[in-house]
Formats: sequence, C-alpha cells, structure tokens
Amino acid sequence: MFQLPAYTVGSLTAKIKVECLLSVIEDIVLSDSPVERFKEFASSLGKNAAMLSPSTKHMVGRDLGKLEPSASLRYRQAA
Repeated sequence: MFQLPAYTVGSLTAKIKVECLLSVIEDIVLSDSPVERFKEFASSLGKNAAMLSPSTKHMVGRDLGKLEPSASLRYRQAA
C-alpha cells in the first residue's frame, strides 16, 4: 500500500484552477490572433465569472438587538 500525502479539497481546487488558467493563457498566446482570442475569452467570462459569497463572519445584515447595557453592567457602573 502506498503512503500518499493527503491534501485539502480547497488546496486541490486551487491547484486545478491555476492549471486551467495557465492552459487557457497558453492557448491564447499560441493562437494565430492572440488579441482577438483574448477578447473572446474575456467577453465569454462576463461579470459573473467569480461568484462572491456574503460573509457571515462579519455579521452583515444581522439584527444586533437593543445594544443597551445589561442590569449587571448598570450596577457596576453605579458603584
């Protein structure tokens, strides 16, 4: 049995994306009309080429409640 290293799905996905991008760039550069080929490629991507996901980490769009001090904090402040 082989002992191969384990890689994360994210790192493997990133590697595949880089390989694909390099392949496309190579095809464009080696074509007969690279400028036209690049323009076709760029227009085929459009504005939705990269999907942006909203961040839940930064609490965007969440209801934060009253934002008033609790009873214990009011007691501490009075002391």
